[in-house]
Amino acid sequence: MPISAQVMTVSPQEQQTINYYNTQAESWFERHSSNPLYWQPELELFQKYLPQGAVLDIGCGAGRDAKPLLEMGYAYTGIDASTGLIEIAKKQVLEGRFLCQNVLDLDFPAASFDGFLCNAVLLHIPKERVSDALQSIKAVMKPGAVGFITVKEGVGTLLEEKTGRWFYLYTQDELAAILRVNGFAIECQDKPQKTPNVKVKNDWLTFFVRVQ
Repeated sequence: MPISAQVMTVSPQEQQTINYYNTQAESWFERHSSNPLYWQPELELFQKYLPQGAVLDIGCGAGRDAKPLLEMGYAYTGIDASTGLIEIAKKQVLEGRFLCQNVLDLDFPAASFDGFLCNAVLLHIPKERVSDALQSIKAVMKPGAVGFITVKEGVGTLLEEKTGRWFYLYTQDELAAILRVNGFAIECQDKPQKTPNVKVKNDWLTFFVRVQ
């Protein structure tokens, strides 16, 4: 049976961010589709930690990472809170499995997945709810599952005036502590880095974790 966790109400800030991705799905896809191997070295390292298995791509967007993950041989499922982006993903990667779900309300049986990617997702969730998101992820992972997580480095909260998106920024030590207290052992954490070939306002923090 699926995990029957308490349904989490989407906050106004989260809904505002989701609305942006729904209304701007096509233009967002066009801007981000030019670099299909956005995190190529990190995906290669992910495969070293997890050579095969069922993988959940949390915040899959328009399915950018679906094709390389499928080519690596993973049983792939992508989820996103934006219906607009999920519809694009279904058209772009026909062999992928895509579902519209919020990370706070994952609807899968317990221990469904061997690993997960969570790229630029936790940074859209208010910090008082990020532990709920991590526990939601953990509930559908097998013990020892491998995860790859990215957030933007910084302190405090950022409202992007042009898009209306909310960002919650982290220091490396801050997120590491949150991950550990929620039962994620840190296998590797990288120093702040710029996303390859992309101009961003903040550096990115990357973590490889294992579910304890």
